[in-house]
Amino acid sequence: MTIEGKWEFVSQTPMGEQKSTADFVREGDGFGGMQSGAQGANPVTGGKVSGDDVTWETKVAVPFPITLTFSGTVSGYEMKGQLKAGTLGTFAFEGKRVS
Repeated sequence: MTIEGKWEFVSQTPMGEQKSTADFVREGDGFGGMQSGAQGANPVTGGKVSGDDVTWETKVAVPFPITLTFSGTVSGYEMKGQLKAGTLGTFAFEGKRVS
């Protein structure tokens, strides 16, 4: 399974659906890239792949500084998982590879 490429995500949060895109690139044993959404564009860090499972983080500064930690499972061109938003809680997300 390869994670590289462009992905579109929708996260279900108390503020409603939050959409983002990510461009993942291989970095050593893992992956990095950029993730963009309403909070702007932010680097992807700590990307890891284990079988079909993936994890990564991105830090946003708007509306306040917070680390978003994603963990998901890839099946073909789709991904489903959980987004931990610091002390705000954990929320479901879905994604699809678009290129």
